[in-house]
Amino acid sequence: MGGMALEICGGTIYITGLYTTDLKHRFFAGPDGQLKVEQLVFACNLGNWLPAAGFFNDSRLGGGRNTAWVAALLTLLGYLGVWCWSSGLLVMPYWQVWACWFLWGHGSGWFDNAAVTTTARNFPQQRGRSMALVKAFYGLSGSILAQAYDLLFYNRTSEFLLFLGVALSALGALCAPLLRFVPQAQHGERDTPIPRLGRGLGVVLAMAILLLCMGIVRVLCGVSLAVNLLAFAAVCACLGLLGWQLALGGPAAVQGDAATLGAAGLGSPLGSTVAAPLAPPEVAPREALASAGFWLLFLVTFVGMGSGLVVLNHVGQMVSALGGSSATTSVLVSMLSVANCLGRVALGVIPDASAAVLRRPWFLAIDLAAMACAQLLLALGALPALCAGAVLAAFSYGGFWTLMPSLVIELFGIGSFATLYNCMSLAVSSASLTFSTLLAATLYDRQAALHPAAAGGGCSGPTCYRTTCLILAASLGVGVVAALV
Repeated sequence: MGGMALEICGGTIYITGLYTTDLKHRFFAGPDGQLKVEQLVFACNLGNWLPAAGFFNDSRLGGGRNTAWVAALLTLLGYLGVWCWSSGLLVMPYWQVWACWFLWGHGSGWFDNAAVTTTARNFPQQRGRSMALVKAFYGLSGSILAQAYDLLFYNRTSEFLLFLGVALSALGALCAPLLRFVPQAQHGERDTPIPRLGRGLGVVLAMAILLLCMGIVRVLCGVSLAVNLLAFAAVCACLGLLGWQLALGGPAAVQGDAATLGAAGLGSPLGSTVAAPLAPPEVAPREALASAGFWLLFLVTFVGMGSGLVVLNHVGQMVSALGGSSATTSVLVSMLSVANCLGRVALGVIPDASAAVLRRPWFLAIDLAAMACAQLLLALGALPALCAGAVLAAFSYGGFWTLMPSLVIELFGIGSFATLYNCMSLAVSSASLTFSTLLAATLYDRQAALHPAAAGGGCSGPTCYRTTCLILAASLGVGVVAALV
């Protein structure tokens, strides 16, 4: 439960689309406004995926509890700074605003590292299911927080930023003591992790489908107070039910030996055809960084997650370019969060269930192909195609977040997992800079000069992101080859 709560705190990088359009209109209305906004988004992404949390977690001073407390402090400081700037309480130069975005993004990364590492160590035999459950909340957090935004903070960006800083840091600090490794000697005979994880995943899927249905209702019937109240109450009920279901059967504990699927695949460094070992190999970080398998997985993560980040970070501008409203953006952000969650669950559970038939690297290739299809849909430049492509991209992006950590453990072991997990996450931050901040924002500004919006300060028409999406689709083709080499 503590890990899932921390993932809600850490998933706020996925809801920047709720308020970046407002910030752009108020602070960055010039010709380079989109680039400045994307640099702020990159700042939080960079902070999120820097490996400092991993090194700290693996150190003597670290551990899940202390890592979560540091995350709460960073989140509070970062969001308070952004709130002071957004509300006009302080006049801040751009570099200070950038630093505040970096701080709260870095806090998100520490929350995620604390939750994922503790989960991986406590559930060695149920790694796919447990990782799917915890990472699902990282993807679903955007939709959960979007309900609070729609109900209490709609078009009130400054108040929403203050809420994020205070509420999330308090929740993270309160849940930090729940993060602990349970030694083998303390395992209870009545502890049943597989049924509890199954029930938990069932509740999460029900909540995701419920939120998706509420998003569709908002599209068809419009946004109203009654709909927002119903959605918020339903989310609270699902969270309460989830806590009750996970409590059945005793506290979470490690079960048996650390059995894994091993480095499975088709003769590549990402997965050989050898039989699954009883335990993953324990590889030191220096040796892992010198291996071909690490860099192939790094490349796949770079192109796959980078393509997804373009969609998640630019969805507000994409909707505006095609004539959509701010209400449409809010609904789509919620739907993307649900799809993100479903991707994490599906590609956490299915690879474990079909390990004897289809090895995990094949799922990487399938996920990359799905992301390429999403980019081609987005390139069509129509609002219905945008909705379908964005949802598919979010599903695919979420899947990478359960496939990647599982493969890191299978290839390199659990001993230095926190460090290697964060090192692999550098692929995401570098992809965010390359694809989202530089490529997409630069091409958007060029199209804005050719096809300016009627209200000014943006791009209008189907060509605003078309070239970007086609380039990403081609890059994903390279990623498919890398996953199957």
